[in-house]
Amino acid sequence: MGAVTTGGGVVIGNLKQALRQAQQLERAGRLAEAARLYRAVLSSFPGNPDARRAMARLSSAAGAQDPASALRALYQ
Repeated sequence: MGAVTTGGGVVIGNLKQALRQAQQLERAGRLAEAARLYRAVLSSFPGNPDARRAMARLSSAAGAQDPASALRALYQ
């Protein structure tokens, strides 16, 4: 599996490591950090279903009434 790099160029590791770290951040309530890491995963692997579901979950947790708008906000 390929490496996942954040927007700042920091290499996270492979896909599994990046997803595991993002899930740990999410469970710890560090949602903004988790979202950044999920975005990094999606930047490297745009079709990754785990990261996509996680971003939808985070938008729901943010109380989004319009999931599409919430997802757009998370990607900015």
